[in-house]
Amino acid sequence: MPRLRHAGPVTGSVLSGFLPIWAVTTVGWAAGRFDILGSHAQTVLGRFAFTFARPALLFLTMSRSRVADLAQPGVLVFAVSLLAVFAVGLLLGR
Repeated sequence: MPRLRHAGPVTGSVLSGFLPIWAVTTVGWAAGRFDILGSHAQTVLGRFAFTFARPALLFLTMSRSRVADLAQPGVLVFAVSLLAVFAVGLLLGR
């Protein structure tokens, strides 16, 4: 039976980056669902969360991480697959 490895510091930094994103998204959903801020709140807050808040939080999380923590096989797989999907999107969009 394979042994489970202990989650390293990358897991903690990834979670600390995504938890605020989920919180902002949830607040945007709740504001729209319960009509707290008006009929366009969900659209406006959702756009804000995904256009400004998420990239800013991702940048802050990555800038606070050590390069050694990011040099993991999973990060490489993510980067390669991201570039592959981007390239396919560029080719199909022509």
